[in-house]
Amino acid sequence: MAFVFKPYLYLMTCFKNTFLSKNPDDGWIKPDDLKMMEGMANEGALDKPTGAAFWNEKFKQQDLLYGEKPNQYLAHKLKKLSLGRILLPGEGEGRNALFAANTGWQVVALDQSEAGRKKALAMAQAQNVSLEYYLVDITATELKAEFFDAIGMVYIHLPKFIRRAWHRKMLNSLKPGGHIILEGFSKNQLGKSSGGPKDVSMLFDLDELKEDFKSLEIIEATQMMVTLDEGQGHIGEASVIRIFARK
Repeated sequence: MAFVFKPYLYLMTCFKNTFLSKNPDDGWIKPDDLKMMEGMANEGALDKPTGAAFWNEKFKQQDLLYGEKPNQYLAHKLKKLSLGRILLPGEGEGRNALFAANTGWQVVALDQSEAGRKKALAMAQAQNVSLEYYLVDITATELKAEFFDAIGMVYIHLPKFIRRAWHRKMLNSLKPGGHIILEGFSKNQLGKSSGGPKDVSMLFDLDELKEDFKSLEIIEATQMMVTLDEGQGHIGEASVIRIFARK
């Protein structure tokens, strides 16, 4: 899923209730933020966002927009890591979450689309695997520090002024020794029909991403041409950036 930023905080009742039933000390969201979001939901301050409606429309079709198979780069890197807890923001219909869960990872998935979440959880049940999937604005959610062993960021394209701060938030939630796995479209993707934002400012620049992740040990950082075969959403020749880094 290529996550598109919208300035809102989206909290569904099922998301709120899930966290109210958990021990805050074990949760991945800060207790103070949970109280704040609960209050906003009770007061009716949270409207259903335009961004969620856009992705719900995309995901309402029976076929999976980005296919059943996981992103190849993410899958390849996860096989090299010790199992643990992984965060998958912007997870859409769940292809990466299901792969990770089936290989033994404890999965926390985030997205704004109720339709995407419904598909993912239905497939998880059919495959007899467990994953946590929450409806939330990934740019507004405060995550617990040093909680995840890996974070997969697959085609999450944000405005520059949001992107850097959001990447810092992701790094803060990563355990020491944990890994970041990122794949997204480069600025050279503009004009290609294989997917991605049509606004060049939303596409990635390798040097800018290296700057975002300069506090990490960058194991791999490359821009390359690939042939995507990810459902109907990502198909054909594409210019991508891939980053694999350790905290």
